[in-house]
Amino acid sequence: MTGSRSAADRLRLPLSLSAALLLALVPAACSDSSTDPGDDLPAWEGALEPASQDVSTLEGSVTVTLDADGGFDVAVRATGYPTDEEDGFPWTLRTGTCEEPGDPLVDATEVPPFEPDENGDWSAHVDVSLDDQAESWVFDLRRSMDDPEEAMGCSDLVRED
Repeated sequence: MTGSRSAADRLRLPLSLSAALLLALVPAACSDSSTDPGDDLPAWEGALEPASQDVSTLEGSVTVTLDADGGFDVAVRATGYPTDEEDGFPWTLRTGTCEEPGDPLVDATEVPPFEPDENGDWSAHVDVSLDDQAESWVFDLRRSMDDPEEAMGCSDLVRED
């Protein structure tokens, strides 16, 4: 019979096209990408400023980024902080502003203390869910674990879109 194709011949073209498509997609899925999967997650940033005259040289930046698992990452780069605190510095994240701080979103005793490295960099992951729609928060840095009420620095964090 001319013009008729066997079942194997009829399947060969669709299978060949499917295989070609799969081969085209696999390298793209496995290639290195310059896009970080966390790029689409909300982030808040702000300048770290001194909260009192005895730490008037304190300055830096704070970034809080939500993660896909429901917690958040906080990263601080700072200079001018006291270097005599061996246990690190307590901190919390609050609602409100530095001028009018609101309620804490995390307790300072439940998060790792701010312990910057020799370059003033520090980061931590916290397994606490935060409101991903919030426009602002406050990063509140305290002077010592012994006196967590004494403010050392503050950063008004604003959502970056």
